[in-house]
Amino acid sequence: VDLITSKGVEEVEVPNVIGQSWADAKQLLVGAGFDLQYNGVADLLPGSFRVSALSPGGGTLAPKGSRLKISFSA
Repeated sequence: VDLITSKGVEEVEVPNVIGQSWADAKQLLVGAGFDLQYNGVADLLPGSFRVSALSPGGGTLAPKGSRLKISFSA
């Protein structure tokens, strides 16, 4: 008999990327293991867009693989 225990889904800190270029922010968020919801136009000129809002916010804990909603300013 094998007994497998789990502490649930791993929680990781959401990187605080407010004010960063999308080019830099996207790398950090994907690298931390999050699924991203955003306007794909930002991928066309990632250096021209800055992250203006992030939900859940930077510095909070969220389940690895969970979806973050990102807003931009140009």
